[in-house]
Amino acid sequence: MRNAIERQLGTLELLTAVYCAEGELILQSETGALLPSLKAWTEHPSSPLPSPFPSELKLLLNIKAEDHPGQVLKIDILLPLSPAQPQRPKLKLRQPVWLSRSESERLAEVLSVSPHREDEQRGDGCGEEEEKEEGEDDLGWIMSSLDRLQAALPSLSSSPATPSPASPPLTPITQTSAQPTPPSQVLRTWHHLPSLSTRSKRTDLVQYAQSHHPPLTGFVLAGKPGLVVLEYPLPPSPIQADLSLASAALDRYWSTIRSQSWADIPPSHKKVSERLREVGQGAFGDMREVTRAQEVGGERMGGEKGNRQDLASVGRWLEGCGVGGRLERVLGAEWT
Repeated sequence: MRNAIERQLGTLELLTAVYCAEGELILQSETGALLPSLKAWTEHPSSPLPSPFPSELKLLLNIKAEDHPGQVLKIDILLPLSPAQPQRPKLKLRQPVWLSRSESERLAEVLSVSPHREDEQRGDGCGEEEEKEEGEDDLGWIMSSLDRLQAALPSLSSSPATPSPASPPLTPITQTSAQPTPPSQVLRTWHHLPSLSTRSKRTDLVQYAQSHHPPLTGFVLAGKPGLVVLEYPLPPSPIQADLSLASAALDRYWSTIRSQSWADIPPSHKKVSERLREVGQGAFGDMREVTRAQEVGGERMGGEKGNRQDLASVGRWLEGCGVGGRLERVLGAEWT
């Protein structure tokens, strides 16, 4: 029982840190009254537990509907306190007054499916998704669910979707040009893609990171294989809560890419494998695409179809950025 209570109190603390704006996260009255005694019991097990003991902590989350300016989504969040088998939080959408009943029901269905189960049902890396779900903490699970909810909104909108901006020209990286200062500490993840070629998808990978709050840094390298490195900024002396928030943010980034930018891609082509995760000094001052940049081999690409990057040049560039020695671990047998 103690593990269940400590787990959900920890999830509540992280939710409070993420949704800290006034009126964004509200404790239901009975939950607010219970918290002091629950916290006291975890610190001093000899103190009495509330009687009757609650089955869950009840919260109300109010978040802006991203594709409906001025509108708000209200989601009930239930954090189970069952001492038996650990359970995931339950999320329930309150019917928005600005949507019809049928639209609300369609939207609510998104929350009835695990954030990673849909990919499994489509056969999109089911083994990896199941493993990911088991290892993901409750905060990441909740935020992935909310991302799916937001991603489903455009299909309900009666107004035309905003067209994607034209792909801007690539900004070449140069060692002599002034570069933004990298964050002092970051959570950095290295992602392997069997193939990455479509220009618009590469642009989205960069733009989604740049528009993230806070902005993500790193780079996109197209080719076969493709490589995406992401950095989430951390405080100078990060604690576990900071790492959990950073992990959840990076999971949300990929969830958004899959559901929005890659919505038209067959499931078999959406495979992304995280090969390395590390905490350390920031190496990149911004997020950009480096494909065909001079520092990573320039315009010349090898392979039968001219789609293989000069990995030796990439490795030397990474060494200059202070993150050398990772490429072989990330690419495995594809390292040459």
